[in-house]
Amino acid sequence: MVVSSGSHSITSNLTVPSGVTLQLISGASLSFSSGVTFTVNGTLVAYSSLTIPMGRTMNVGSGGLLKFGPGASLVANGRLNATGTSSQHITFTSTGGTSQNSWGSVQISGGPASGSSITYANVSYGTKIEVLNATGVTI
Repeated sequence: MVVSSGSHSITSNLTVPSGVTLQLISGASLSFSSGVTFTVNGTLVAYSSLTIPMGRTMNVGSGGLLKFGPGASLVANGRLNATGTSSQHITFTSTGGTSQNSWGSVQISGGPASGSSITYANVSYGTKIEVLNATGVTI
């Protein structure tokens, strides 16, 4: 599945199943209606930053693969639950770069992001993972 450039509204829960890739091309943005949950059990390839707004949730299942292009980041102003297992880690990586700063960052920000978690995950070639003004975050 490819999301073209421009703004796209997600009005109901969206799941990327195992074995399926969702690609956000450069210039694409997603807006999520209130209460919507976005789940990645397969692969997400983002050439644009992805923001999870307040009041929304993004789940990443075990074995999930999130690849980011240069400068693209994942910003969780809502809840991020990235829960791998000891045998199936989640991977956050670059779309092609093999050096630090090949993509942006994972940012968990604000009170509505409190309680977010990233467990059993491998993070490579990104800039950083940061938690800003959120409590009870597990990494």
